[in-house]
Order: sequence, then structure tokens, then C-alpha cells
Amino acid sequence: MPTDRHQLAETLDAASRLAVVLLGFSIAVSTSLSSVLVIVIACLWLATGDLSGKLRRIAANPLAWLPLVLFAWFLVGVAYTSVSPGECLRGATKYRELLYIPILLTLLPASNAKLGGLADVVEAIRQRRLFSVDWRTWSVAGFIFGNLCELAASYGEWLFDVDWGFPTETDHVVFKDRIIHNFLLAYMLFVLAHDSLPTLRWRWAAITIGGITLVNMVAMVQGRTGYLALGVLTVVFMVQKFGGRGIAYAAACLAVLAGTAFAGSATFRFRVQESLLQVQTSLGQQVAPADARMTAEEPRLKFYQRAIEIISRQPFLGFGTGSFEKEYAAVTSDSNAPPTVDPHNEYLAITSQSGLIGLGFWFAILIGQWKTTWRLPAEERQLSQGMLALMAAGCLVNSLLLGFTGGLFWAYFAAVFFTSAEQSAAHTALSSDQTSAEMPLTLRSAA
Repeated sequence: MPTDRHQLAETLDAASRLAVVLLGFSIAVSTSLSSVLVIVIACLWLATGDLSGKLRRIAANPLAWLPLVLFAWFLVGVAYTSVSPGECLRGATKYRELLYIPILLTLLPASNAKLGGLADVVEAIRQRRLFSVDWRTWSVAGFIFGNLCELAASYGEWLFDVDWGFPTETDHVVFKDRIIHNFLLAYMLFVLAHDSLPTLRWRWAAITIGGITLVNMVAMVQGRTGYLALGVLTVVFMVQKFGGRGIAYAAACLAVLAGTAFAGSATFRFRVQESLLQVQTSLGQQVAPADARMTAEEPRLKFYQRAIEIISRQPFLGFGTGSFEKEYAAVTSDSNAPPTVDPHNEYLAITSQSGLIGLGFWFAILIGQWKTTWRLPAEERQLSQGMLALMAAGCLVNSLLLGFTGGLFWAYFAAVFFTSAEQSAAHTALSSDQTSAEMPLTLRSAA
């Protein structure tokens, strides 16, 4: 019997890690598969037992219980929401990604193994030694493989001139909409940039993949969120590698990239010109574009204006969970403002529903995660900081946590990277001086 229980525990442990790796792959490929895998992972969390031990780990780890506090506050918002019970419960379930972090952090054992790269994964596959690679390395590799599948499908749609996924005339996207498509590809480029530096042979392969990805993001998909993501991650990467000088290097790289894209890509050029003219129109300036579509006001600016108006009426508690769509309709009933179900800004979405209190919890989560990155080994520190910077910037122009894939991306990598935080916590005092010395000056103040 003890042997049987031991074998069962090993089987469940292997199944949980496999499910997590597959979840990383599914982020860029299939929302339905991701939803199924999340249920499987939740079941494994219960099946692996030791619930009291898991609850103790959650209670001792702010990274695990702070998301639960924010989710609990959304449940409190059910009590005073301005919409029906069914609508408010649907609104609460849209923030279910907050539950994924404590589940993943306590389902999987803390790992102090070195985070490897794609070269390690390829070598392990070639030598048929799959378990020689840490599960976190497989998780990052799974995410990259999923994005490569999305990239290949996008090029296939362009090559054969068919719509395999989202029916759009101008964007070659298959599995995700153009916002999430470019958002995920930008982070893949960031990972590849870090991953390719130590290995010359892999470096050239990564440069090739990076070039193909940039062409797709700039010339084939009109995702302005992707442009923002590229800019943010370029700055983070350069600062991580070169300190304060990295800001100048990033500015030079982005200037060259933007200039090349503007000169060589009609898609990029149209999107930039359209955005500038829409902003001018929103500010009341008279413009005379060649394309009539450019005369429309920038809808996001209207969304932000109305969302701030909603928040000003109930700043501390908000109007309750799931209430944004109804309150937005109320403040726009006498105008021609475009309809929307979210303000395309996560900070405004949270504040309009759960007030400044909910926004404070969300900031506490992000700040806590950022501070924790400095306790991580170099690989996890660099990748987790890129993920958090991308999430924080992306939430300015999209409701990423409210949307499934954006929230899953954040929760997934928060769990994958921060599992090593427990291992490093005991060594924080010994390594704090060294970590402080290694911090670039521009990031040290933020920590």
C-alpha cells in the first residue's frame, strides 16, 4: 500500500507538471484548450492532497494570497452592484485568473533548478532525456512553441489568401485577435532575445525567428498594442543589459525599427497615420485625410473619458462587480459615444467596479511581484520583469485581466517564475547586498 500511494503521488505530480506545460502552449493557440487545462489543473490540485499544507503556503506567501484578496473584493462587490445577480456573477468569473496564481504556486513544488533555454529543450528532445530539463524551462518553451504555431498559421493564411481564424480583411490572425496576437509575440521576442545570447548557434536561429516575427507584427497585423509592447520590452531589455545607457540604445533601436517599418510597410504607415489623425479629431482639430476612416475620433479616448466620469460618481467603492457596461450606457445615453463592454484600460475597469480600494489591491499585487523579482535568479528576474512591465503597460490600453488570455498569460508566468522565490527567500539576507549592486540605477529606485 505505501508503494502504491507513492506511485500514485508520483503519477499525479508528473500529470500536474505536464498539464502546466501544456497550458503554456495553449495560451497562444486555443482558449478552449486553456479552459479545459485549467479545470484539469484545479482537479489535480485537489487530488494531490495536503490541502492544509497548501493553505499554509498560501497564507505565508503574499504573492499567493493578495490575488485572493482582490478576487474576494470582487465578490464583496456582488452585494452592492447595480446589475442583476446573473450579470454580476458573470463579471466576477471574468477575474477568475486571480485564482490561478495560488493554485499553481501551491500545486507545483518550489524549484531552485536553473531556468534553461530552448537549446536545452532541443538537446533533451534529441537525446530523449525529457526529464533532464526543469518543468519551468518546459513551460517557457511550451509558450514559445505555441506562439510559433500561431506565427506559422498567420503566414499560412497570408500565403494561401484564406481566413482560417478571425474573419478580417487586413489582419492575418488565426487563433487570437490582433491585440493578443501581437502582445504574445512581443513577449516571445523578449524571451528569445535573452535566450539566444549565450549560444552562438542558437543566436542565429533566434535572430531569424525574430525577423520573421517582426515582419508579421509590423506588416501583416495592425496591432497598436503590439507596437507598444515592442517599445516597452525593448527598453526593459536594454536597461537590463546595459543599465542607464540602455535607454539611449533602446531609443536608437526603436527609431530605426519605426523608420524602417514606416518606409517599408503600408500597413504600419496607415495605422500610425490613422491613429494620429484620430487623436487630432478627438482633440477638436480639423483634419482632411485621404481615407474617410481616419476622420473618426479615437474610441479609446472616449472610453477613458466616460470611465473617469463613472468613477467620479462613486470613487471609493465603485458600482459593483460587472457594472461597467450598464453604467457606461447610462452616461452615454444622450451622446453618440461608441458602445463598449469594457473601457479598454484595466485600471479604469477595476476602479469603476470596485473603486479605489480594488485598484489599491491590484497595485499591491503588481508592486509585490515586482519587488519579488529582485530575489530571483538572473534568468527568472529578467523574464519576470519583462512580463510585469508588459502587463502594466498593456493594461493602460486594454483590459487584459478582464480578458481571458491576457489575464491567463500574467497568472501563468507569475506562477512559473515565482516558484523559485520560496527557495531564494532563505538566502535574501545573504544576497541582498549583491542584488542591490547588480541593479541598474534606473530600476533600483523602482524596486
